[in-house]
Amino acid sequence: FGLVMVRKLGPNGVKVFFPTRVSVNLVAAASGVIGGSAAPTSASAQRALSNALSNPYPKNSSHLAIIVQTNFQLAAYTTSPLHVPMIGLFCRVDTCRRLPNMVFYKITRDSIKKALRLGIDAAQILSFLRTHAHPYLRQLSVNGKNDGPLPGNVQDQILLWEAESTRVVMDEVYTLQCKTDAEFEATKQYSIDNNAWGW
Repeated sequence: FGLVMVRKLGPNGVKVFFPTRVSVNLVAAASGVIGGSAAPTSASAQRALSNALSNPYPKNSSHLAIIVQTNFQLAAYTTSPLHVPMIGLFCRVDTCRRLPNMVFYKITRDSIKKALRLGIDAAQILSFLRTHAHPYLRQLSVNGKNDGPLPGNVQDQILLWEAESTRVVMDEVYTLQCKTDAEFEATKQYSIDNNAWGW
């Protein structure tokens, strides 16, 4: 159910990608070849796909349209060299796959933890994904055909991964082995006076 299928062909194992029916239908619908609920004909889908492949770069290089799938796969339509590393701040970089006008990433627990360590919180990540959601997904959410441009399970899981990191708060603690009762009492009084006594 992805957008691109990758196969190894020939004895050399050359990697070739093929668009899936989902991506062909997306391209055909976006280019206006199909309308309504009718399924595209094979010829119209092929024509739309060849048009998209012949001119893959959008006119505006700052354009960014993100689709997040329920399996945590992220597809971003962009040609900007800035957007790719920006998305890589909260996605697994080693899962990056590039096409001329598209990049694919995977959102994982470790990638979200990495973003949290960099000072990026879950609300900022979700806001970024909502702001740059594909226009078609935003339109569906406006029309009430879905709950929002992001899948609910992805939103919930990102928030849960953030909650894991704030579940336990670490404090610096010192233990002291006293040799006499007087030394213990003096240390205890000093720590109470400085609001540092634990128990």
